[in-house]
Amino acid sequence: MTKNTFFLFRLFVLLICVFQVYGQISDQLPKGWIRAGSKPEEYQMGVDSAIFYGTAATGNSGFIKSLPGVNYNEFGTLMQSFTPKEFKDKRLQLSCFIKYENILGIAGLWMRVDTAEEQTIDNMLDRPIKGTGNWTEFANVLDVPKDALNISFGILLSGDGQAWLDDCKFDVVDKSVPVTSTFTDHIPNPLKSDHPINLSF
Repeated sequence: MTKNTFFLFRLFVLLICVFQVYGQISDQLPKGWIRAGSKPEEYQMGVDSAIFYGTAATGNSGFIKSLPGVNYNEFGTLMQSFTPKEFKDKRLQLSCFIKYENILGIAGLWMRVDTAEEQTIDNMLDRPIKGTGNWTEFANVLDVPKDALNISFGILLSGDGQAWLDDCKFDVVDKSVPVTSTFTDHIPNPLKSDHPINLSF
């Protein structure tokens, strides 16, 4: 094998490896999902077709990954919002499966309920995701009052690491299931779509 042929062979193998890694990742988000946070530009967010929850042969997950030099005092989030017309005056549980890798800062599943006067949020700051772990189900439980205008939810990451989000669902639960946060603030947010969509990417 000549030097040129050997070089071309090695280049071909390298390109195959690059395609296998990056060809399964897309920066195009499904309808409904957006990039947000205090510094979303410090995080890569998109859809991963190689890593997903479940045993099916194919699937997708959403992911968020820190970029080099990320600021630990800021955060990024992959999220969506909707109007809660079918969940008003009910206790609502959001559950999602999360896989996480080398979380040196913090990650968390979050949900926020907005009224015209206040918002109630659970962002798992009291039980943050850290380190590395395989697919694990996490949940937020919040009350949705009659005058609720908006529900937002997603996965947040602050600092180095990567996390994948998949198989999200909303369930109405009874009052025997405790809420996971009672933290309130007074900054309303604009309305989005009228229902959650693309929960498994």
